[in-house]
Amino acid sequence: MLLIAESGSSKTQWRIVDKETCIAAETGGINPFFASEAFVLEELNNSELAHYKKEINKIIFYGSGCSHAERNNFLKTIFQGFFTEAKEIIVDHDMLAACIALFGKESGIACIIGTGSNSCVYDGKRITQNTPALGYVLGDEASGAYLGKELLKHYIYKTLPPEIQNYIWETYRLDKEDIFEAVYKQPLPNRYLASFAPIASQYRQNGFIQELLDRGLNEFVRYHIACYPEATKYPIGFVGSIAAVFQEELSNALKSHDLYIYKVDKSPIDALVAFYTS
Repeated sequence: MLLIAESGSSKTQWRIVDKETCIAAETGGINPFFASEAFVLEELNNSELAHYKKEINKIIFYGSGCSHAERNNFLKTIFQGFFTEAKEIIVDHDMLAACIALFGKESGIACIIGTGSNSCVYDGKRITQNTPALGYVLGDEASGAYLGKELLKHYIYKTLPPEIQNYIWETYRLDKEDIFEAVYKQPLPNRYLASFAPIASQYRQNGFIQELLDRGLNEFVRYHIACYPEATKYPIGFVGSIAAVFQEELSNALKSHDLYIYKVDKSPIDALVAFYTS
């Protein structure tokens, strides 16, 4: 059996593929920058994957944070110990998964806007250029973490529009200490911040949210797409929940730079399965 996975910081989509069978599973995000071995094993053991761990002989795992050999080897070691019959284990960056899902063997500019954000230039075989991924503190423009951070910041300052301010209070009963505990002391603060991004969708017609989206998306286009000489020549594709939900606003941000969307795919997992089984 072949196991294919695509992991962001919030969740991991898994597919177990065997001839005409495709079994879906989902776990929390497995980012080796944040995740411990105990966390990864707990996620695997509590999922459908545990029922097939001795039947899987090849693993292809694409994940956020998997851009460094040491972190990739950390995950390979865990997977080898869990999927004991796996003879081949590939761990690579989620940017490459986005490239394959969006363009297959063709050239393009692939972008991720989900919990975090990033982009690269792809020549149909490999990534040739990649802007630095600065993470949720310094970068991740337009991402779920970016939107959540801005919402919580203005919530603490009490500068949100009253309807949004009241919604957050009535729904979550948060005070500054709660937010500080989650952001500065608890694991996976980027996932916590991104959990508030649906509020931006719920109130997307509000002027404050429109300004926030416009600022974040234009920053993303400026720093992660327009910087490439290929931007006017290559198709530009996106994966990720934020790109899918705010496709209209994303299209407007691109048009302001005389650029256009080629394709948006919320999740690349099914395209990856099709690519590796065709």
